[in-house]
Amino acid sequence: MSSVTLQLARLAKLGLLLVTFLLAVSSVVVATASPSPDGASASSSSGEGGKRKPSRQLRVITMEQLRKFDGTNTSLPLLIALDRRVYDVSTKRDVYGPGGGYETFSGRDSTRNFALYSTEAKNDGSCIDDLGEKEIKMLAEWRRWFDEHYPLVGVITEKLCENDDSAEDTARRGFAIPSNQKSNDQQQPLSAGQDPAPSSSGSRGRPSPSTEL
Repeated sequence: MSSVTLQLARLAKLGLLLVTFLLAVSSVVVATASPSPDGASASSSSGEGGKRKPSRQLRVITMEQLRKFDGTNTSLPLLIALDRRVYDVSTKRDVYGPGGGYETFSGRDSTRNFALYSTEAKNDGSCIDDLGEKEIKMLAEWRRWFDEHYPLVGVITEKLCENDDSAEDTARRGFAIPSNQKSNDQQQPLSAGQDPAPSSSGSRGRPSPSTEL
């Protein structure tokens, strides 16, 4: 083999090694600059496992504001308050809206209505000090059911009953966000939810939270 041929072979080998090195460097640079799965770069991520934890902000709604969402204005969401939680029930306007069987629940605090399973307007409100253990248990079951089936869009923190706690305690009472609720950074996340068609049961002829509402 001539010396020229040997030199060409060496140059080809060196060129191949150089290309391989450059490709390896490029791969490292791209991997370092690529964002992590949650949208943040590896160097700027925070929280457990290097991922940012999503924040959740709920809108504080007054009773006066809540009255506007009773379904009479179809351009607004249909809201119901239950144990100081405010839910969007817009997907059930035929049930909760004007003319529906439970229209008295909408645009107001219907805590007592659910605890007593009464559609009478005189039973609305959030004061439950006079209710028995069975009614309190029924209320807790309804709250869990609404947490699972409707978007939680706000809370009521104002004093509603004579025996209410201080404003600070009231604002914290029972406002743990259900784990099934999706995180949302918007101040007014008024999106509609979905409601399955459960079966009915319950004692004393009174429907349990599995009854479709």
